[in-house]
Amino acid sequence: MTNNQKKIFRLLKRIYYPIAALMIIYFLSIWFKPSLADDQNKVSIFLHWLVKGVSFLAFTIVAVGFVALIQQFYLQRTQNENELIDATDDKILMKLYARYQFAQTLMGFLITLSFLTILNILLFQPTLIFEAQQVHSFGSFEKIIFGIFYLFTLPLVLISGVRLCSGLPPYFIATEKGFCYQPAAISTGWILWEDVEAFGETTTMYRNPAINAPDLKPALGIKLTHPKKYNDLQVAPLFKKITTLTQSFNNYQTEGVGDIMLNPSDFGKDYDKVVALFKERTSMKP
Repeated sequence: MTNNQKKIFRLLKRIYYPIAALMIIYFLSIWFKPSLADDQNKVSIFLHWLVKGVSFLAFTIVAVGFVALIQQFYLQRTQNENELIDATDDKILMKLYARYQFAQTLMGFLITLSFLTILNILLFQPTLIFEAQQVHSFGSFEKIIFGIFYLFTLPLVLISGVRLCSGLPPYFIATEKGFCYQPAAISTGWILWEDVEAFGETTTMYRNPAINAPDLKPALGIKLTHPKKYNDLQVAPLFKKITTLTQSFNNYQTEGVGDIMLNPSDFGKDYDKVVALFKERTSMKP
């Protein structure tokens, strides 16, 4: 854990602990004095809107990130090849494919397609699942939730289908000139070795679902000499802004090696080979 990550954790604790303490006090108060749960009670109203506000903020962040990824995926496929950095013609040093990559992508496609089918029924033929009386009891909130999930699921089905039909690329490929990292639908594009200023094994913050709280996981961080050069190649404006913000945060938390973050778990048994390759190529720089 870096010093900056310690600062971030301390800040999160100062935000989280008072909110948690307030919630505990409120629930204990309701236990001993049920009248406090009345909808007209000021404390109850305040906590109700506090929960709604936090939920809305979290949903907005996720939605913006999701839209940016979808936009980047489709625009990246139509980008003019003359505008891109290319290192495919050089000698290949390493090419790694994920185990069961096709099977996992196919399974994801079938699951999202099934979920989309259910959402189509809920939105357009709900009487096939629910009684007519239940359908009439649905309010605007339920309909909006179904619609939001539909809008999220449809692009995922299209992306999985496009990837299956067009062929799945290696998740990591390195040549004499550069490397490309694509663990999912979005790629870093080709990164030239000459633009890799430094790299290091570090840790990065993420939300651990097991404890429902921020935690640390290993990462291979890369610092670029000219990160703006690569950010300008991003075709989706929203994705470009998110990339810039993410790089700033990652560089702060890793203390300087956060322009590109590689996940060690993606490489499995080949991780040591990847680290050795980065050491070799960066040591060859003048």
